[in-house]
Amino acid sequence: MGDMQEGLFGCLSDFNTCILGLFIPCYVMGRTKAQLDERDCTFCDFICPPNEYQTRQSIRAKYGMQWVPFNDCLTGWICQPCFVCQDAREVRARSGGKS
Repeated sequence: MGDMQEGLFGCLSDFNTCILGLFIPCYVMGRTKAQLDERDCTFCDFICPPNEYQTRQSIRAKYGMQWVPFNDCLTGWICQPCFVCQDAREVRARSGGKS
């Protein structure tokens, strides 16, 4: 079992995702979930974004990562923009860099 490859505060390594995650998190959330599900992203993904905690749990399940629900919940509440960006970078890194 592994853990996240991307750090929580590593968002400055991907400035575009950092800015979008800060100002338009629903866009990053929808795009990340669609990429995780290996499907096209639609307009509905942006206007009805997924719960980021559930997306994080899906990431952990898909990639065989350590299960830490309390930490994920707490991190999502305290630092949502960083949490959203970390998930986006993690899925991108594990899927071969495809956006």
